[in-house]
Amino acid sequence: MLSRPQLGVCTWTFGDLPLPEIAAFLAELDFDGVELAGDLSRYTAREAGQILQDHNLAIFSLTPQNVDLAHPDTAVRQQALD
Repeated sequence: MLSRPQLGVCTWTFGDLPLPEIAAFLAELDFDGVELAGDLSRYTAREAGQILQDHNLAIFSLTPQNVDLAHPDTAVRQQALD
């Protein structure tokens, strides 16, 4: 029997909305997890993990603020790699 693919969303989509509000909203819609994006210093790893765990959400990936690997400018892409 095939299991269904996990469904997640990037927190960037929600702008500056606090992570607890994002987590509650996504849990209500039956998402499985998130890509944490933006200013990762707003919460410690333990705090973010607990917030998401409280809503049965997994962390699928992390994307720090100002990291754009798809930017058309080579210098911006290189800065993201550095």
